[in-house]
Amino acid sequence: MTPTPVPPDRLPGVQVPAAESDAGTDSDYLAAVISHIRVQMQAGAVSIDRTAKAMGTSVRTLQRVLRRDGGVSFRELSNTARLRLAQDLLRESTVSITQIAMDSGYSTPANFSRAFRKASGVAPHEYRQDAMASTVAP
Repeated sequence: MTPTPVPPDRLPGVQVPAAESDAGTDSDYLAAVISHIRVQMQAGAVSIDRTAKAMGTSVRTLQRVLRRDGGVSFRELSNTARLRLAQDLLRESTVSITQIAMDSGYSTPANFSRAFRKASGVAPHEYRQDAMASTVAP
């Protein structure tokens, strides 16, 4: 029996607002940080230093605000963003899992698979199979 894949907005441990959220200043700040993380992911590397600079603050202040207002660390936020990107790619594309691992910022497919399984409860290929089956089923 295959475990049911975790929806992208329900990854355990970190509750992250959608980037488009405008539910208030705390959510706006988190959304802005997430937006910077996504841009950096596309460029190939995520850095708290670059994010802090883009936000016009120090690294320490960024860490403090994330912890105080969002209850998360920068690492948790960036890991969640990477896993959500991977889930989107697994659901919506036929790109190889190896390429998804690289596009999501993981150094090896094994590291990606381990992190994905820990966060979602299923291996990436099982997640993709379940996602495809649920979109095909009437």
